[in-house]
Amino acid sequence: MEQKDRQKRIAKLQSLIQELSPKERDAVIWLIRHFRVAMELVKSERMEPDEWEASLHRAIESDDALMKILLLYHKIYWEEQDEIKP
Repeated sequence: MEQKDRQKRIAKLQSLIQELSPKERDAVIWLIRHFRVAMELVKSERMEPDEWEASLHRAIESDDALMKILLLYHKIYWEEQDEIKP
């Protein structure tokens, strides 16, 4: 069940990514890389979680493409939550 849900989310994200402009695709790649690097820094205790969150927020505020990506993700998340509700 969990694997099926994950595949469904991945398929939905892939279809959304195909609709993005090149700049927006770059924003998705940047966001993924930023998250991975930040997680490694936090795990190795070279950065506090709130430090990378602050840098992520600054980047989002200055980049419309990143903001659009996060809004799309947020929309998908809440659509899934609505499907789960009885």
